Amino acid sequence: MKYAATLLLSCLSALAQAPLTTGSGIDWASGLASTPFDFNSVANLYIELFALSTSDWSGNTNGGTTLGTWLDRTSNHNDFTNAASSTHFVPGYRFGSGPTNGWFVEFATNTTTASGSPFGLQCVNSPGSNQPNTVFMVAKLKNNPSCYFDAISGSREQFVGRVIGGSPNNSTLYAGTLDNTVNSIQSSDLWCVFSFTFNGTSSYVRTNGVVVSGGLNPGTGGLGKMMLGHDQTFVAPYASKMAAVLVYGQAMSTNDLQAVEKNLSKVFGHIYADGL
Repeated sequence: MKYAATLLLSCLSALAQAPLTTGSGIDWASGLASTPFDFNSVANLYIELFALSTSDWSGNTNGGTTLGTWLDRTSNHNDFTNAASSTHFVPGYRFGSGPTNGWFVEFATNTTTASGSPFGLQCVNSPGSNQPNTVFMVAKLKNNPSCYFDAISGSREQFVGRVIGGSPNNSTLYAGTLDNTVNSIQSSDLWCVFSFTFNGTSSYVRTNGVVVSGGLNPGTGGLGKMMLGHDQTFVAPYASKMAAVLVYGQAMSTNDLQAVEKNLSKVFGHIYADGL
């Protein structure tokens, strides 16, 4: 009897220490989530990037501070790679200043590149996501002019960044038509959960579960071959931090939007009052 009790306690201890994972294999940070949420349970998940452990990237150089590839957790393998020819001012991964003082990806902080190299991370594939589609980010979005994501080259598809040619308090959505009427996405340098829904004249932006701009009209362009942290002309570096990027090929229901937003918040230590 004593042996059985000891064995039971040992098994319970092992289970408590074992990392929880989502259905797509993401290591769940210890103590941050009592019930893992499978982000792939919401339809049409094209890209799933998380900064939760060192297994989320590969090919790092420069003492481990320069990021080679940010690995997509879906079976689509839409990885994001640093295509720069130099390790100067390229994205790196860091530990200690992310949500819950954990991991995050840090982008360039200088507008001068080495040998014309870009700062951003480029998707190795074109996900082929036409509108409608929704992009989620756990990030710090700076108030200075900068690009959060863009298409790599050619006809600019979808672009989100601080305003170009409009009110300094606004941001920009672009998918063929420049819409500078996006209300301020963020007023301070804080970790937030953002969602950007591209759906023609019904496009909108949410921050921490709240619509901050609706009825936008950025055009009808698709996602394109996505680049994080820079625009395709390399004049608007992001100069900040990201901890997660998810892309869904649909305009999501309110229930699905809230489920993804709240669970992203929960994964990273309850970024906002998500009620979970």
